[in-house]
Amino acid sequence: MPTTVTFYFDPACPFTWDTAKLVMTASEHRGFTIEWQPLSILVLDGEGVPDQHREAVTASFQTLRVFTKLINEGRHQDVQGLYEIIGRSVHEDGESMAEATLAAVAELKLDVRDALDDKQFDDQITDTTHSSVESAGGGVGTPLLGIDGSHRLYHGPILDRQVGTEQALNIWDATLTLIDQPAFRELKQGRG
Repeated sequence: MPTTVTFYFDPACPFTWDTAKLVMTASEHRGFTIEWQPLSILVLDGEGVPDQHREAVTASFQTLRVFTKLINEGRHQDVQGLYEIIGRSVHEDGESMAEATLAAVAELKLDVRDALDDKQFDDQITDTTHSSVESAGGGVGTPLLGIDGSHRLYHGPILDRQVGTEQALNIWDATLTLIDQPAFRELKQGRG
C-alpha cells in the first residue's frame, strides 16, 4: 500500500472531480497522504479547447495559480479543502469556476486571492503539466496519479459519477492491483 499518492488535476474537469472524491475516500480508509499538483487542460489543449469549455478552463488556470501557491508552501491540506469546496460548487451545484474559487478562498480565509492574477506561477503550471503527461506516456489528460514506488504516472481511474465508500475502495484496490502488474498498460472503454 502506498504512503503517498500524487494527484495531478485540473479543477475544471468533472471526471477529475469524481476521481478526486474516490482518491480522498481511499486516503481516509487506506491511510495514505495526497500530494496535489497542477495539470492544466488549457496548457494541454490550447487553441483546441472547445468554445463551450474555454471560459471554464481559462478560469481554472487562474484557480491553478492559487493551488500552486499553496503547493509551493507545502499546504496540501489547504489544497484539498479548497478543491473540495470548489469541486462541489462547480460540478455539483453548477457555479462558475471564478465565483466558486473566490467564495471558497473567502470561506476558508486563505491568504491566496492575490495568486489568481499572479503570472509567476504560469511556467510552473505549464512545466508540471507537460512533464506529468510525458511521465504517463503522453496522449493523456487529467487526472494523473503518481503512486509511491512506481516509475511512471497513470491516467485515471476515470469515473463518470461519484461512488459510495465501499465501491470507491474496491475501485482503488483494483487500481493498485493493476498498477502493480509490470505487463499492464491500459483498460479503456469508449465514452459513447
